[in-house]
Amino acid sequence: MAEEYSAESIKVIRDLDGVRKRPGMYIGDTEDGSGLVNMLMEVVSNSVDQFLAGKSSFIKVNLFKNGSMEVIDDGEGIPVFEVDGLSAIEAIMTQLHCTATWDNHRPHTHVGTLHGVGLAVVNALCRYCEIDSYKDGVHWHIRFEEGKSQGLENRGETKKVGTRMLFSPDPKYFSSLNIDEEVIASRFEELSFLCAGLTCQLTGRNGKTESYCHPKGLAAYLDKILPKQDVLALNSLHFNVVEDDIRVELALGWSEGEGHCHSFANHLCTIDGGVHVSAVVHGVARAIDAVSDSSETVNNSV
Repeated sequence: MAEEYSAESIKVIRDLDGVRKRPGMYIGDTEDGSGLVNMLMEVVSNSVDQFLAGKSSFIKVNLFKNGSMEVIDDGEGIPVFEVDGLSAIEAIMTQLHCTATWDNHRPHTHVGTLHGVGLAVVNALCRYCEIDSYKDGVHWHIRFEEGKSQGLENRGETKKVGTRMLFSPDPKYFSSLNIDEEVIASRFEELSFLCAGLTCQLTGRNGKTESYCHPKGLAAYLDKILPKQDVLALNSLHFNVVEDDIRVELALGWSEGEGHCHSFANHLCTIDGGVHVSAVVHGVARAIDAVSDSSETVNNSV
């Protein structure tokens, strides 16, 4: 016989306890390491936002042997103005759905997961997290332990700009703290193609550093995947335009080799294509038809 359903049956989970109870719902698999990758890329997303807003030029990630990770950028820093009785840093790090677009920059992107879980989720699943924000000539420092703020410190004047975030995932939420460095390296290389001029630097647990930067954007990706003899000005196309606050970049090349299509939307790979891919294919087909019709008309007139 079913148990009686009463008020005692209702459990209210407050603050970030829901994240800790079901971490996989927020960051993905906690067994195979992909959840750790998503946590790291969630932090990186905020640095990419700064680049897209024209406020930074590099992102540096350091992976340490003890499982902790560090993300550094040269953006404008996280503000400390008050939000619901907390500093902005504390609100962002401890409250779900506290917008990452606090300085109204656009567009906002998620380079780790489709929905973007927010820094509060990352903080909730860490033993500790430290943030240094260099903003408006002041160095602000804050530390969180098991998601709880240890207090915001003003560490004085500084000429530095940007944000540094060091965080250590808690082993009790993960079967292993080993993160796939090849996945991170591959993602950084993709970002360097998608964000022309952005420098992405990755230092692995062995101390080796790789740096990725492609000022030519997707045109550089075309150079990489096409045989050198095929990459000619006459048989390649590249444009990067912004209309109605939407940026579209396309690199298209013709090769005698096997066809290859790699598409992205909001910096995430769209494995199954999408309307943006269909539109390109349709547009190219129409252009070829138009040229063919034009050539046929000229031949007939001759």
